[in-house]
Amino acid sequence: MPVNDPGAFLGSCRSIMWYDQYCENYYERGFKSYQPEAVLDDLLRMDADLYAIYATNQWGLAYYDSDILPKYVPLGEHDYLAEIVDGLRAHGKHTIAYMNWLDSRHPEWRWQKLGRDDVVSHPTEELVEIPVYAAQGKGPVYAVEYGEWFLPCINSPRREETLRVAAEVASRYPVDALHLDMFFNPGICACPHCQEGLDRIVGGEPITYQAVCDHWDAYLAWRQEVSASLIARLAEIAHDHGKALAPNSFCPVYMDPLIAVSSQWWPHIDSYVTEAWLRLRPQFADVHSSTITAKWVRSVPKPALFLVTGQHPGFSHATLAAPEYAMHAAAVRSNGRPTLGSCGQGPYPSTRTSPRAIDYIRDLFAQYTIQTKGPARETVKQVGLLWSEDTWGYYEPGEDTRAYRYEFLGYARALLESHRILDVLIDSQIAELADLASYELLILPNVACLDDRLAKLVAAYVRQGGKLLATAETSLCDARGRRRNSLALGDVLGVAYQGRYQHPTCYLEDELEPCACPSEAAMVRGTTAEVLQRLIAPDPDYPNEGTGIDLVPGPTTDHPMLTAHRYGHGQAWYLAATLGKAYYTYGYFRMAHLLEGLLRRLDLKQLYQLDAPKSVEIHLERGQQDTLYVHLVNLTTPAAVPAREIVRSVDEIVPLHGIRLLLPGRLDPQSVACDGAQVSAEVTEAGLWLSIDSLEDGCTIIVPWASE
Repeated sequence: MPVNDPGAFLGSCRSIMWYDQYCENYYERGFKSYQPEAVLDDLLRMDADLYAIYATNQWGLAYYDSDILPKYVPLGEHDYLAEIVDGLRAHGKHTIAYMNWLDSRHPEWRWQKLGRDDVVSHPTEELVEIPVYAAQGKGPVYAVEYGEWFLPCINSPRREETLRVAAEVASRYPVDALHLDMFFNPGICACPHCQEGLDRIVGGEPITYQAVCDHWDAYLAWRQEVSASLIARLAEIAHDHGKALAPNSFCPVYMDPLIAVSSQWWPHIDSYVTEAWLRLRPQFADVHSSTITAKWVRSVPKPALFLVTGQHPGFSHATLAAPEYAMHAAAVRSNGRPTLGSCGQGPYPSTRTSPRAIDYIRDLFAQYTIQTKGPARETVKQVGLLWSEDTWGYYEPGEDTRAYRYEFLGYARALLESHRILDVLIDSQIAELADLASYELLILPNVACLDDRLAKLVAAYVRQGGKLLATAETSLCDARGRRRNSLALGDVLGVAYQGRYQHPTCYLEDELEPCACPSEAAMVRGTTAEVLQRLIAPDPDYPNEGTGIDLVPGPTTDHPMLTAHRYGHGQAWYLAATLGKAYYTYGYFRMAHLLEGLLRRLDLKQLYQLDAPKSVEIHLERGQQDTLYVHLVNLTTPAAVPAREIVRSVDEIVPLHGIRLLLPGRLDPQSVACDGAQVSAEVTEAGLWLSIDSLEDGCTIIVPWASE
């Protein structure tokens, strides 16, 4: 029976155990240790508020007696979903029924990637049927190893089957919510189920990779509509049965837009589920990834479930080290306090769970629950960093898009490393000028796709006294990626766009010698802006054509690199290069220095002074009665090996000593409290100095404003 708010229970949940009961479909002795009482004992020892329990697994097999799907044979007469859900409910726990889009039964449903070379992949080759499933009469099941994705096309008949499974689970089991995982295709699909749509989009042309890119706005819009329409139908089923819908919505900052997950999902879902990306994207996610993801999710108008994902395949059942859990928890409790969970560190195929994992997860949940008590808080606003879903989706046609994402991530990293506070602002959530007016600075990091409505709001923000930093091709395109004749913010920035710089590397002025910026740059001319720096070209005698990274600076061009412009009562700065992307890609220290110099040039108000290494983040929140919450997060960890499939464990957070924080103004030192560290306070003419003796994973300093 429908209820008014099936997701209301989420407000009382501080922790979730995502119980990933992996078990390969060809294991003859999977679940060999299965005893419901033993599994429940493991789960209850973790003491989460909410548990995700498998209804189906990564091979499209049911862990219950399904009329639709083959049942996982080693379960025999057991109904795993009923036994575990009923046991948890008897102890007052909430549950989510986990369903997965992956399959191992219908090769004709698999997505087929259209490559840049126009070759269509056909992944279904030499499949070996598992004979023990034949007796169930639900079609052949094929042996698929863990990590080998048997991924159906999002247009395939798997859609209708998933809806039937969702209705079956929702009608039979007393779970609180339904979850769908892995619902995406990571590239352009050219399977038979997509042919009609592709033919319509390319208008009768041959279906090639370039033809799809030439019609990218229509193609991506179609994919997003196909994706969102299934989520809408799942929501109807869940809500009709009084359940919430909480699918894996991912985080676009670390994904390509071809996954087709978009804000069109949001009206239908009851919770935004995402994962921490340090382990999922080890090639480029860094230790700031949980903070950035938490800030992004905080801007989504939905309660969030934030899952700390475990090791990569090969260690898929093994626990993370306790300090790594603590690092993630410190980041998210400082940024909105979403429901925190452990994911991908579940039971072994035998159904027994690592005792060490149980202990670590129990301690994580207990501490997080204590540290996140209290009413909601608002961020202290100074810098707004714009995430543009339109630019993410439509600026770069095709796969493996980075020009916008990395520029965004580079500025996020630079702000965090320089101890500046920031909020992530999502373009679709900016409805009026008031949504921008509280920020002293707005950063548009190569936000190329900006609709007229938002461009007018940004212009009004600057005109009324705001500060704007825009880079590269910001506002060159409309929301669907169609190029304008001029920048929509050209009058605000005081520059006119002339094209993209032809060389993959340019140089920026720096002390002693120019600094290379091996990334995209725009060519502009100043109209009413003051030119502060000009673009420096590579030395033409050393073209280094093979790599695109030229380490020899050449002549200074006439093209402005950095400009400043008064607009109304505000100020706008423009940087022609994608310096943020270059820094995020290469991590070169001089690029960091240039970004820090650029941010200093903007002359933001000094809300505080933090004397600490770059590896410490600071976040400010304001609570009731003007109480100030100062969160410090310590990311000082042993050296990682970047760009590897499996990065080093974070098995230690190096304690930092002698950190000092100055808070200007009249603050009451007698009322200062701190959770997570010992702090001493001293009143000086400059304000209140706080000294932290030893900072481990993080701390929260609570400072009431002094009364007059």
